Amino acid sequence: MELEPDGLGVAAVLQDCEHERTRAARPPQRPWWLMWADLHVMWRSMGGPEAGIRILGIVGSLGARSSNLTLLETAASVAPDGIEVLLYTRLGELPYFDPDIDPDDAPPAVRALRQAIAASDAVLIAAPEYGHSLPGVLKNGIDWLIGSGELERKVVAITASVPHSERGRQGLAALRQTLGAVRAVIVSDEPIVRGSASEATMRDVLRRLVDGVRETRRRSG
Repeated sequence: MELEPDGLGVAAVLQDCEHERTRAARPPQRPWWLMWADLHVMWRSMGGPEAGIRILGIVGSLGARSSNLTLLETAASVAPDGIEVLLYTRLGELPYFDPDIDPDDAPPAVRALRQAIAASDAVLIAAPEYGHSLPGVLKNGIDWLIGSGELERKVVAITASVPHSERGRQGLAALRQTLGAVRAVIVSDEPIVRGSASEATMRDVLRRLVDGVRETRRRSG
């Protein structure tokens, strides 16, 4: 399921409107990320450690046909019952990080990313290796999250879609180092080789994320 700015079915409702004036006559909608966060809090409050788990899959590439996007789509398709994987594909909409901007005045795209992560139990990042490091667009997104708290001690898995097992490792090492700034709990950091075994490998990554979330919930009581 791909995360769009009109999440939770809002886009589908708007598409049913026949005229712009009909849409304008409706009461103002709350921002999609606040609606999502509210529902998430309700959901988690109902089940303790065994409540449903939401994983945010972040695509660290702007490529329209990125194999890392395909990898996250696989994660969404093989997620077991009770585990929801939503895809965030909007890193390209984030402005360049500016430390002089007050957190309360962050641009809408930045606030949306922060709320999406806050409303998720874990994060799964799939990103290519660029220049022996992580993609600049992904680093920029993480820069916006350092200090705001949404990624602090978050359960995270990082991976890369690769043609063979020795590729992508320097990029993942750089990404792991960057996530150290927010003390993220990294439960998996191996690249995934494209091919017949990739689905089974992704199932294992999801299992590690789920185990990490349940352990975090157990410790927090």
